[in-house]
Formats: sequence, structure tokens, C-alpha cells
Amino acid sequence: ALNVNDPVVIKQFCSYEGQSFYYVETDHCPGWIDAQSVAICASRGEWLEAWKTNTNSEDILVVTQNRIVTEPSIFVPETADVKLTIGTTLKLVPEDKIPDNLGERYAWNNYVVYLPTRDTDGSYVRREALISQHYSVSIGYLPMTQANILRVAFTCLGDRYGWGGMLDAMDCSMYTRNVYRCFGLYMPRNTTWQQLVPNTKIDLSGMTKKTFDVDTFKVEGLSSPYKAEVTSKKLSVTVVGPKSEIEDLDSDKITATITASDTALKTGSVEMPVTFRFDGASSCWAYGKYTANLNISESK
Repeated sequence: ALNVNDPVVIKQFCSYEGQSFYYVETDHCPGWIDAQSVAICASRGEWLEAWKTNTNSEDILVVTQNRIVTEPSIFVPETADVKLTIGTTLKLVPEDKIPDNLGERYAWNNYVVYLPTRDTDGSYVRREALISQHYSVSIGYLPMTQANILRVAFTCLGDRYGWGGMLDAMDCSMYTRNVYRCFGLYMPRNTTWQQLVPNTKIDLSGMTKKTFDVDTFKVEGLSSPYKAEVTSKKLSVTVVGPKSEIEDLDSDKITATITASDTALKTGSVEMPVTFRFDGASSCWAYGKYTANLNISESK
């Protein structure tokens, strides 16, 4: 299964019972795909321009929830009601290049992105498309924090399982891959390959745990004009780590960190995920899932 705007390299062509297929190489696996789903670029430069980005780039839009659709249009059907799955990455149209009119409407309260479309001869055509701002998206890749990973992962709660992309749904390995794509990390396609990705293993022998009442909070990533007041007074946190570090740790050395995301922000009382930082205890971590209540308001 591929996401919209995923790059491919065509290796073979096949026609069978009136249908055409390409055998393609992707960044994670080869396979056959319906030719009608592929738009062919005129040059290598055009192909790279369509999808290549930098990890720290802010000229891209990343879909951070599953199954959103572009805005409907009877005037530009090629870009209307296109389904975008979690992890899809599209380039944003620069502000000074946004058309005054897109089809029959203005771009108010929408993100304007470049969407790959296929012309009648199969060639690639880059067109502007609208994505409503009420969807959960990110401008640039998300910071890879525990809170952000959990937030993105749980947007798929209740979605059906589809082996190998069957039923227009994700299987377990594609789900894992798409979640991490939101952070600019491209994982292998199946679980056998994913488990071979270089990682850090933690030896749990000699570890112990202790519960602390944490009342030091820090809110990060909150941009103007918003401000936040943490209304939760304290959190009871179970900390796991080496015995020597746990014995030297106290509540004053633990900070509850809340990473505010503008894409999911709303004023009023909100509940947000919390991660923890430990001063002088680099091998410790918080066991479990924690949230805190905030009151979000706009500065006047």
C-alpha cells in the first residue's frame, strides 16, 4: 500500500485483460500497481521536486490523523475528495503563489498544498488543492516526543485492520510505518524488517520503581497568541530506573512536560499528554500514561 505523493520508479509494464499495471520500486518494497494510480514525471528533476524534502523543512504538510479528504470541488475534480492517510506528506504552496481563486472558492481557513494528479496521457501534473484546517496536520515533521507519538498513534483507534492494505485499510506494520512517517522517520515495510532497525536495548535487571508526587509543570511549543495555565496541581508518577538513581531522586528533580501542538489546540479547558524529565537520573523513565489539565486562552 502506498500513500498519495509517494515516489516510485517504474521497472516493468504489463497489460492483462484490458488493465494496465506497472511493476515499481518504492522506498520500502517492490510490487505491481494499477497504472491509473501512477503519474509519470517528465524528468528526474520534476520527480524529485514533487516529493523530496528536508527533515527540518517547514514547507510541507504532514497528515497526522487517518483518513482525511481534500475539499470537494465540481470545477477541479482531479483534486476533490482525495483521501489522504496518516503519514502522507505534501508540499505547501508558498503564500505569495496561492491563487486568488481555487475553482469556485477562496482558500480561507484551508491549507493550500500541491497535489500530484494524472493527466489523460498519464503524465504528472501538479495542482493546488485545499485541506480544511479542522483536520489534524503538522507544518513540517512533528518533534519526536513520547507525547506526540502517543497522540498520533491513538488517532487510528477503532480503525479496521487490512492485511497488506486490503479493504483500503492498514495492517500492523503499515500502521507502525505511517505513524513514524509523521516524524520524518521512514521504517521498513514489514515487521520482520522493522525489528532489524538499529535500536537501544535496556537491561531491566537491577531496576526498581518508586512513586513520586510531581508538582513542577512546564508547557512547551505554545505559540503566540496563546497562553496556558496548568490547572492540575500534581501527578502521582511511577518511576522506574537503577536503584542508585531512584534512591537519589526526589520530586523536586522531576519536571512534568506538556508539549502543546498548535494543530490540535483549542481555547478553554483541555487535557493533554505529559512526559517527564529527570534531573540527574538519565536512566530513569516514567511507567504508564499521564495527562494534565490546562486552561488555554488567547492573549489580548
